[in-house]
Amino acid sequence: MKSLFTLTIVFLTFLSSAQTTLAPFLEKDKWGYINPHGEIIIEPQYEKASPFSDDGLAAVMTPRNEWKYINVKNEAIIVSFDRFIPDRNGFNDGLAVIIFNKKKGVINTKGEEVFQAEYDLIYPFSDGYSVARKGKSFFILKKDGTSKKVEIEVDLTHMNRFSNGLAPFRDKNKRFGLINTAGEVVIEPTFLSVGFFKNGIAWAKNEDKKTGYINTKGEWIIEPTFLAAKNIDPQTGFARVRDESGWFFISKTGKELRVEDVITFGDFHEGIAWARNSEKKIGFIDAKGQWIIQPKFIHVRNFSAGYCIVKEEEGLWGVINTKGEWTIKPTLVKVKNFKLVN
Repeated sequence: MKSLFTLTIVFLTFLSSAQTTLAPFLEKDKWGYINPHGEIIIEPQYEKASPFSDDGLAAVMTPRNEWKYINVKNEAIIVSFDRFIPDRNGFNDGLAVIIFNKKKGVINTKGEEVFQAEYDLIYPFSDGYSVARKGKSFFILKKDGTSKKVEIEVDLTHMNRFSNGLAPFRDKNKRFGLINTAGEVVIEPTFLSVGFFKNGIAWAKNEDKKTGYINTKGEWIIEPTFLAAKNIDPQTGFARVRDESGWFFISKTGKELRVEDVITFGDFHEGIAWARNSEKKIGFIDAKGQWIIQPKFIHVRNFSAGYCIVKEEEGLWGVINTKGEWTIKPTLVKVKNFKLVN
């Protein structure tokens, strides 16, 4: 019988092998993949490389200018479409949009065709649904490979992707509303523009060009008083808004979050947002508005998988963790965001 210690080691080994964190990086004009500690996991050999998706696949271009999808072992999957071009969004919800003969189709993680390449536009899948356009007609695509043409009384001129089961659309009068996954109008087109629903909340702009936040019934839960507004962050519940005084954060209950001596912010990602002070140095704050990493950087990205790509001075990129500690010193010419891969 194996001891508890042995079983624990086996279990932890399984966890570490089941998940890994990788980012594409450039070395000598070739792209490969590294982990957050600077260890090369896939040697630089590709002309282009995208971040891995949650499904553990990444699009790369070979020296022959051919695209393929690889897993974290650098093994390629066989894709039904020959000489395809990957959509920049990669895999979402287990499906990826590809371009073949100038038309868009969809494959699954096995490389199998789910939708033929016959559409002019396909948005990334979310919770089993996507929006596609063929000519002037719009379609709702389901993850099981079936589709439904959107046929409503409103004359559609534009539709966007689904989020929280709702997709923004624009009518011939250039007003925005929202449609559900059944193709039904659930919020009439009365807004100048709308954002994506997160946790049942979305920003919307009224006829006076002022922005506030609505619920899934189209009712104002935060009155439209802002000059601009961004999507609600699901983790912190805060959204970035702007009035005459500048940018700050607001919660879905209307609570304001401002930080002294900050001239601009980024959105929250993983509970952390970058902020630039009056000396034009960038650090990071938490959802309480407290500095968790002091402002000392000149260029930063958003945190992803617990790590952030930063520059302390002009030149090379480095990588920090949520404590602001270097996990990779500034030695990288080009590097993209890290992703946690299952």
